[in-house]
Amino acid sequence: GGSGGGSSVPASAATAGSAAGEELLAGSSGPAPNPGTCEIQVGRETVIEINKGDSSLGVSIVGGSDTALSSIIIHEVYEAGAAGIDGRLRSGDQIVAVGDRSLARVTHDEAKSAILQAGPRVRLRVRRDEKSVSEADLYELHRLELVRKPGRGLGFSIVARSRDEGVQVSDIIKGGAAESDNRLQPGDRILEINGIDVRKTPHSEVAAMLKGKVSFLIGRLKHVGTSAKSKRKCVNSTVFEVNLKRGSTSSADRTGFGWELAGSPGVQLLPPGGDVPEVGGGAFVERLTPKGPAAKSGKIRVDDELLSVNGQSVEGRPLSQTLALLSSAELQQSQPVVQLELRRSEEQPVGRLFVRLSRPAGQQQPLGFSIVGGIGSPCGDFPI
Repeated sequence: GGSGGGSSVPASAATAGSAAGEELLAGSSGPAPNPGTCEIQVGRETVIEINKGDSSLGVSIVGGSDTALSSIIIHEVYEAGAAGIDGRLRSGDQIVAVGDRSLARVTHDEAKSAILQAGPRVRLRVRRDEKSVSEADLYELHRLELVRKPGRGLGFSIVARSRDEGVQVSDIIKGGAAESDNRLQPGDRILEINGIDVRKTPHSEVAAMLKGKVSFLIGRLKHVGTSAKSKRKCVNSTVFEVNLKRGSTSSADRTGFGWELAGSPGVQLLPPGGDVPEVGGGAFVERLTPKGPAAKSGKIRVDDELLSVNGQSVEGRPLSQTLALLSSAELQQSQPVVQLELRRSEEQPVGRLFVRLSRPAGQQQPLGFSIVGGIGSPCGDFPI
């Protein structure tokens, strides 16, 4: 946004040893331990190597000569990336050099380029201080209040951050309360909602709290360079209500509305034999039965997103929870006509699917696709 927010292709390579055993630790008098396995020392510079193969290192950084924070500091380590699998780098570590290139006086974008161009085996000179980097060091803190407009949401979308540590704003919806207020931005991390700490709250629980009049404490990264601060385009969307009378249910449609719903999980890269995780992140109309209640209403289309059922928000909830609510015996018996709130994006619809990719055991061949996005693109500032 994650976050959010969010994604790069997760690395599958772990660390490996190096033959360069003569590299010296800064300030030491003897040969350094193996940079492929040595632990990072507190209060001194340590040289480490991470074998990322053809994938991303899986970190985000702040700082640079074009920011108020001249050093290059790791902001986040993504657990699915090579650095997360390696397990040695932490948030707050300073990257002093990449290979033979010092990062002492480089801009934010130059530091990112140096890491991206480091090759499959990344050699980093890292410093870890005893004092950890505080939230105030990384973020500008802002308080704001939004009021949901009639017939609309609060006017922004959220995505989960890595390691399920809260959420960040992914998009500002055109015509919504957030755009009118003009303070919230894509990439902002939501820290508190109505005075409640949500720094580690799962996405679905945060989404359920976004009702009516909401006050926020948000964190905006301070030191990301000029190109990463550009706002993303607002997404044109329309929120509307439909009253549907339930029809007959079937094994394919337990809700009786004549539709099939799908979640919006994004692309998941799973290890061989890995279970497909529960679909989450919303409920979208995947298919309409030609003579079913939803199709006959003339208002609902494929790719519309379901936001609420009889005033109860389902935005951002796991799909299984939304389906359970729609097919519950209590709802079927007491509510023959159900009020639904949906949102329709005016942009080209995005496909939603699970992808399972497996490499043959013992082989580190490329996954066989390329990606776009990152700084300066409509998709935001992604990990490196």
